[in-house]
Amino acid sequence: MNVPNPINIESARRRVITILQVTVGCLLIAGTMLYYCVRATRQVERDLVEADVSLRTRAQPYVHRSLPQQIAEAEQKEQRLEQAWEQYRLQVDTFHGTLPKRARVAASDDARIDFKVALFNAHQTLQELAKTNGVKLTVDLGIEETIGTEEDTEFRLWELDAVVHLVKLLITCGVDSIETIAVLPPFVYAQVPDENEHALTLPVRVSLQCTYAKLQPLLSTLSREECFYAISRCDITRPSLNGQSLRVQLICSAVRFLVGTNTKLEQTRGAPNVGNAKSHRSGGGQ
Repeated sequence: MNVPNPINIESARRRVITILQVTVGCLLIAGTMLYYCVRATRQVERDLVEADVSLRTRAQPYVHRSLPQQIAEAEQKEQRLEQAWEQYRLQVDTFHGTLPKRARVAASDDARIDFKVALFNAHQTLQELAKTNGVKLTVDLGIEETIGTEEDTEFRLWELDAVVHLVKLLITCGVDSIETIAVLPPFVYAQVPDENEHALTLPVRVSLQCTYAKLQPLLSTLSREECFYAISRCDITRPSLNGQSLRVQLICSAVRFLVGTNTKLEQTRGAPNVGNAKSHRSGGGQ
């Protein structure tokens, strides 16, 4: 007769406790996962409700309008935006119709000679204008007379016009003297707003002396539609405490809009930087 082994009560108790602990742990994990699943589901439901309300609100103005009406309204809105853009573009275009004449000059066979003649005439005109208005003008206009074979004559004429227009404004505003003039590298703003259109800025740095009474209207004049220059830097110092004259260094950019791909820009002296208007920062680095 076989006698069964006695049951180890302590060992059985430990096994039962272990099983209970594992079971409770699994229940806690399952409960936690269920909680987060329910929470995520409710958040999705709230997002869907909010999206539905938002879509219904946005769609409300179009409920009682047919598709042709909506298309017509969209076309009218686009036309208004194009008209507004054209108006703003003209307001900040420094040259205002003077470039077609320059383009014809640049297209001639004697374009390089014509440029030198234009530079000489500009120098003479500005010196006479400065003398008439009692303004001391530097001899160097910051424009190189020679043009390399790889350079674009039309672009150099733009640079000349940028300097001439600016110096005329400074003289007519009654500054005391124009000490230095320097043409800085240009910058091209792409996609403004059409990818086929570019805004070209031609920065000119000038150092001058004038009183505060003349400086204030000068800065105002530079922002007017008929003679717009974008001011990217203005440094003002007072050389002497005894006098009223101020020494002013300005970086003013003439603006020209170009439609169509202009491959000539890559051939100009100091090829222009090309970038986006949102990322460009004007300032002391020039």
